[in-house]
Amino acid sequence: MEFEIHPYQSVDNFVFGASESEVAAKNGPPLERVDDPIMGEVQETRPGLLLIYVDDTLVEVIIDKDQKALLDGIDIFGDTGAAETLKAKSKFTEGDNGVLVLDDLGLCLRGFGKKKVPEGRTVTAFARDRLEFYGFMTQV
Repeated sequence: MEFEIHPYQSVDNFVFGASESEVAAKNGPPLERVDDPIMGEVQETRPGLLLIYVDDTLVEVIIDKDQKALLDGIDIFGDTGAAETLKAKSKFTEGDNGVLVLDDLGLCLRGFGKKKVPEGRTVTAFARDRLEFYGFMTQV
């Protein structure tokens, strides 16, 4: 599947700020729904995606590495050098832990640098109010 990222707005028609019921009305029910009281979030599994809600508000969309994640025509998983191209478009923070946060694009990339992460490459698009949270991720 192909997913178009619109920084700080949406991933396709999964719009940041929407409630679970609004997302379900547009996209049907999720494959699986998990309430995580420790993290204070709800996780919905959908084909090729994991959606994260906090206080019944969509705040993150994690795109599966087997999908096509597009931003301004850049295939993030498929194009060689995609991370470097995106870094040229945005202020960024890169941690020694393999996490790259692109502030202007509302993206967190894992496993695209020299250090690999156990789960492999991941692309997370997030709502603007999650920027501070993701900035912290580069330090962990």
